[in-house]
Amino acid sequence: SVPERALTRHDEVALSAGAAPVPDDKLPKNFIPKAVPHLCPVLFECLVQQDEFQDDDSWNKATAAGACLALLAEVPAAGVLPFVLPFVSKNIVDQANWRTREAALTAFGSVLDAPGAVDASAAAAAELNTFVDSFVPGLLSIFATDPQPMVRDTAGWAVGKVMLQPEPAQKFVAPACEAVLKTLGDEPAVARRACVVVHNLASTFEDHASDPVGVLSPFIEQLLQGLFLATLRDDDTQLKATAYESLGRLLRAAPEGSLPALAQCVPMLMERLQKTLTETPASEEDKTELSEHQGLLCGSLEALTLRLRAEGIAPFSDQLMQCYLAVFQQGNAASVHEEALMAVGQLASVSGHAFEKYISHFVPFLNIGLRNWEQYEVCHVAVGVVGDICRAIESKIEPFTDEIVGLLLTALQNPSLDRSVKPAMISCCG
Repeated sequence: SVPERALTRHDEVALSAGAAPVPDDKLPKNFIPKAVPHLCPVLFECLVQQDEFQDDDSWNKATAAGACLALLAEVPAAGVLPFVLPFVSKNIVDQANWRTREAALTAFGSVLDAPGAVDASAAAAAELNTFVDSFVPGLLSIFATDPQPMVRDTAGWAVGKVMLQPEPAQKFVAPACEAVLKTLGDEPAVARRACVVVHNLASTFEDHASDPVGVLSPFIEQLLQGLFLATLRDDDTQLKATAYESLGRLLRAAPEGSLPALAQCVPMLMERLQKTLTETPASEEDKTELSEHQGLLCGSLEALTLRLRAEGIAPFSDQLMQCYLAVFQQGNAASVHEEALMAVGQLASVSGHAFEKYISHFVPFLNIGLRNWEQYEVCHVAVGVVGDICRAIESKIEPFTDEIVGLLLTALQNPSLDRSVKPAMISCCG
């Protein structure tokens, strides 16, 4: 597209700064700033031509216009704000036509985090920041209460983008969490957006997880409860996965003072994992879904193990290891569960020498992972877990080293094994 070519030209010029002169035919032609006054009205007309039941995979005039507008906003000095912001302000208040409200939200989200939208100008950046500050309260209200599901869906997408920016995220964290708690029980598409808002909030403040108290502290327990309920919904498998991913991110971002609340999650997640071990899949599709669910649970337990550390996870270590071993036993002779492997590696890392009592039960499954050259991602994870265990129990790994090193050397000689795994194997042998 023209915006993409303009971005490429700009990048080429930026990379060559201080080097040889850029040929004339490689210099940006500044087509986009000249075209924006003519393009924006056309794009705005297309934005209101949505399909009534479109989703993230839909491709029509409206979604194409949104994608184009986002690319325009990335072009430096494109000058889209003077056109987009009035369009948003005018149409967001149109209660009679949901299409115009949804189009306004799409336009807002498309320029929100694009560097070209502020034209590399402090004045433009200040204008956008001021607009965001005044717009977000109404945006959160639309997300939680608008009568049209597609409008709530797009509002949630825009809120998620806002929450990736530290300043507005900190300013609006309380009303954002309130809106999330209302929408986690909404229609699946809207509930997924709510999960993403939590994920993005957690990502924004994850660097402060070591603080005793943080901006998320007052909301941790409610958000955990809301996400747990969302993971139980059976009306949308994608929602379940998104909720678990957001749960994992929140567990990683929770301030230190919230660790007691996090510890209460361990028995609940273990109970769910144990329940999956009693299920009998009726088809290959059911088997895949069960394995994915187990992976999501293992991922959440891995995050909890990391946060709770040795003293916090020790009361649950035996049960956790029993669950992980049972997950491995459910697999076939040629493969092991990748997420369960990573969870065991994390448990070894925090447990240290206390992990020694599990090693003889776990090594047979670890070796299966090391032999799994076809699924090289699993093999790569298994190699990493070998390192975790060696650091944890040190010389106590010696009785198992002959077989492990033999498997590593055999794998290194195999030309069919993906090359990305081999450096890790060489390091592991060392």
